[in-house]
Amino acid sequence: MKSMPNISEAKELVYSTYPVFNKYSPAYAVTNEDVRKSMKYIKKSYKTALTVAASGDHPLFCKLYGIEHITTFDISYNAKVVMDLKTLALQHLTLNQYYEMQNSLWHNINVRHAAHTQDIISKLSSEVQQYIDGMNGYLLFDNGRFRSERYQKYALQQQEFSKLKQIVHEPFDFIWSDVKKLKLKQSYDFIHLSNICDFLPYVAIQKVLIKMLNHTNTGGSIVMLLHQKNDIYKVKDIVHDIQCDYPGTQNKNVVVLRMHELVKHLY
Repeated sequence: MKSMPNISEAKELVYSTYPVFNKYSPAYAVTNEDVRKSMKYIKKSYKTALTVAASGDHPLFCKLYGIEHITTFDISYNAKVVMDLKTLALQHLTLNQYYEMQNSLWHNINVRHAAHTQDIISKLSSEVQQYIDGMNGYLLFDNGRFRSERYQKYALQQQEFSKLKQIVHEPFDFIWSDVKKLKLKQSYDFIHLSNICDFLPYVAIQKVLIKMLNHTNTGGSIVMLLHQKNDIYKVKDIVHDIQCDYPGTQNKNVVVLRMHELVKHLY
């Protein structure tokens, strides 16, 4: 049975900092990483992808780079909400209005009062609408170190926005789950984990990568990011050990990137 959001639980957890992320952690209004740089690992033959929902930008960029069927996941329900808002906004807003909407979602305790959201919210599923109204007075999209405008260069540009208008017409599939508990029913050509592994111990990273490799198609790729503080070479050793010990994983790529290299021109 599909999990439904619980307003009472959400109000208790939305501002909790332990663990760092939970079922109702605030989402990002716009990505704080240069997603375009990791999209270059999508080959022309790739048709399916699994990606973190995050701010909703990751699946949109996957679509831009040729992925036909996209499944998203996230530990936080708020990631689904912002993703669904953006998906619908493509069909109803201009690019400038889209910018105004995503920027005004940040640090806003009433989603219906954010720019251009009234008509869009009315077109969301009843489940998401009820959640938004039930969480009135709470910051749902307040994650990130800086205001959304600071990350403007990572947002969609006019040509990208126009293309997405033509190819995105329905919400992305969403699995509400911690990556450690994520249950997958199929394999994918491309998997994007963003920097989720920054928040996992190395033992958990190994378990996650084994699971992801087992759900990656032959010739497929997994992209993961790490902040500078983490040992990228230790993670590469983990990948090497997995591919030595698990038959069938050697013909799948794991790309480990430095998060700070993807965003260094911002800070």
